[in-house]
Amino acid sequence: MVELAISEGVDLVAISGDIVDRGNRFFEAFGPLQQGLRQLAEAGIRTVAVAGNHDFDVLSRLLRTLPADSFQLLGAGGVWERATVVTARGERIEVHGWSFPAEEYPANPMDGYALDADPSLPTLGLLHCDLNVPASRYAPVPEAALRGSRPGFWLLGHVHQPRLSRARGAATLLYPGTPQPLDPGDQGEHGVWIVETEGAVFTLPRLIPIATVRYDQVTVDVSGTESVEEVQARIVDAVGSHREVVAAVRAPVQPEYVCCHLFLEGRTRVTHREIEERILPYLGDLDFGAPIRCRIDRVELGLRPLVDLEELSRGGDAPGQLASLLLRLERSAADPEIARLLEMVAEEAERVAASSAYAPLRAAPDGAPPLPPPEQVLRRQAYRLLEELIAQKEMA
Repeated sequence: MVELAISEGVDLVAISGDIVDRGNRFFEAFGPLQQGLRQLAEAGIRTVAVAGNHDFDVLSRLLRTLPADSFQLLGAGGVWERATVVTARGERIEVHGWSFPAEEYPANPMDGYALDADPSLPTLGLLHCDLNVPASRYAPVPEAALRGSRPGFWLLGHVHQPRLSRARGAATLLYPGTPQPLDPGDQGEHGVWIVETEGAVFTLPRLIPIATVRYDQVTVDVSGTESVEEVQARIVDAVGSHREVVAAVRAPVQPEYVCCHLFLEGRTRVTHREIEERILPYLGDLDFGAPIRCRIDRVELGLRPLVDLEELSRGGDAPGQLASLLLRLERSAADPEIARLLEMVAEEAERVAASSAYAPLRAAPDGAPPLPPPEQVLRRQAYRLLEELIAQKEMA
């Protein structure tokens, strides 16, 4: 990040919180932070930041060890604060910021925002918050509160995935995301963003990918396949094609690893059981080699047996009844019986998710992952059951 800032000749580095984390966040972060800020200062680049919920208690202590002219923390203690940055060319930009005063802050920090802004200067807002999540414990802020405020650009922290939102005549909102993905849910490009100013107006931000690891979902269409070997070939082709797309992206840093979440879909004669027994145990050995190594992180199956549901549904046996159910599900979720069945699926999924086995997930900072839609759960399980029933019938 420091090397890119210097090579691009930027005037200001802005950070929206959660620079450091974990129990040893003071000693572990001290050296890299001090070295990086010193390099930026020597290049004439100012750095401003706000503290997030993970570094609310440590960022100010880290700053006390650094020269005051190299790094400025805004809004310590949960009080809005402004700073005016003058660039080497004599241009000025105003920055308004608010920092977390505690690990949790269930109120809207914009309720205390009362800073005036010079309309002739570009004004940047720095805020670590949870946008449009009213019940959040981490500074819930409605989007409307930022859209109608004085800063023309808000740099937000807390969300790991990059997210840019622009609206005509209103402030631009940007979650820059983490420079490196932190878990498989952080898919796509990660890096830093560069934005320029024209007078008092901010231009369209551009993402500069610098992550050395990348997580992506890769869809593999297995439609029409009739053997395990054909499915294997489709997987290799899909992952190889995705690797080529990633390699074609021009960036100062090329990913060393691409971790792929495979989603297999399509109508096939190859069964779930065959894929699970003859393909999944060996996917960890798939390696395309340097410079970009692709590994399979997870596999999700959305397969459908290659059968005629209409014809099958005419039978009165178990496969016929299941085929009839799938046809009704595909046609309309408004069907009263289907709607009630979906409610039962959702209730059961919530009951399982609330069990003690998943308490550690619920206690995690980001909470448990969202449950899949009940339609998706029911459809996938129904197709899998149909596949098994057909196989049993053929063996009888």
